[in-house]
Amino acid sequence: MDKAEEARRLADRIAIDDRIAAVRANIAQLTEQAAGMSGGATEELIASRIEHQEEMLANLLAERARLE
Repeated sequence: MDKAEEARRLADRIAIDDRIAAVRANIAQLTEQAAGMSGGATEELIASRIEHQEEMLANLLAERARLE
């Protein structure tokens, strides 16, 4: 692997790591919101948003693993 390819892979890895951190922060925030709220529709909405964020996280982790 040449230096340019190595630098690109490192930049990709850093970008993915940043996105992973953001998604994890979103999940933590949504979990905190869920703990403080009650009501069927609200809980369902937050659960759906958490599920979506967890799917995004799984995809990002898989993408990062492919770069290693």
